[in-house]
Amino acid sequence: MTVGEGYKEQAQLFDDVAGLIEEVRTILEPAGCRLDTGRETRRVLYMWHWKKDSLEALLPYKTALDYCILQKVLPKIWARRAFARRS
Repeated sequence: MTVGEGYKEQAQLFDDVAGLIEEVRTILEPAGCRLDTGRETRRVLYMWHWKKDSLEALLPYKTALDYCILQKVLPKIWARRAFARRS
């Protein structure tokens, strides 16, 4: 599945997730934390799979989005900050 294919099926979901991730990016930027835009694909596809697999009953949208941020966004920030400290 590519982002383009997923976008055709769930355009609103992709736009919503991308918008929220952009908000996270602007919040973290003043602290010197950058999000890799190349990983955007994984973030939106995470939520696409949540929707495609009908996980709404098991995992509400906000909870799924929290897990997406915890699993796909924050580890990258931690790794980048840890690397910067070693340099």
